[in-house]
Amino acid sequence: MPHGMEIINDDYTLQLSNRSPVLVYVKKGTHLTTTNPISSPVGTRSRLIISNVSASAVVAIRPNLSAPFCIFNYAYVSGNLEVYFMCSVSGAQSVDWYVFDTPNPSGMNYGLEVYDESGNLTYQSFANPIRATSVLVANTTAATNEVIVPNGGRTIAAIQGNLAGFMRWDPGANGDINLYWKQMRWSSIATVSTGLSIRNELMDRDTANIQSSPGPTEIHNPRNYMIVDVTGL
Repeated sequence: MPHGMEIINDDYTLQLSNRSPVLVYVKKGTHLTTTNPISSPVGTRSRLIISNVSASAVVAIRPNLSAPFCIFNYAYVSGNLEVYFMCSVSGAQSVDWYVFDTPNPSGMNYGLEVYDESGNLTYQSFANPIRATSVLVANTTAATNEVIVPNGGRTIAAIQGNLAGFMRWDPGANGDINLYWKQMRWSSIATVSTGLSIRNELMDRDTANIQSSPGPTEIHNPRNYMIVDVTGL
């Protein structure tokens, strides 16, 4: 039997292993779309810079109010994670963000820490581990295609996977109903009273136009989501 440590729950699901790190909560904040704005033909685009994280870090987001947000790109540069947002609503909007990363040695003389065979820390008993409540796949083949994720009385946020959306050509480019322009509806997140709304929203528009519509096109379909419980963080 290979050496190491594994903990399995009553459902025979692996909970802890020295071979893969358990991501833990490290920081949070609120991003305003007026911070590092990027020119956009629809809504708002902006950039968030999160410093002092590893390349393993993931970001969960929870939009404020009901303005839909999506993350359309990540860039990891010299210890900083750059997150690029789109928001379908113009003007100043905000989104709460939570970062989960690999744990760092604490130097404390109590609790449990687990290391892999290379000496990398994979688990800390006194850190707040990421608490996934569900994983879902959002279909992007329809204009709205909304899914409501109930919060169950908790505070939840979403980690977005690959960028996915629904592209279609709509009439009316440059005011001419005989010309079509490309409209991009990306799979996005909005906060509603009962939880999170995951739906396709108009986020981008191509200024190019054509004289006939080629029909709708899926882009990188579908989009994966992990819902996480951030209550109390």
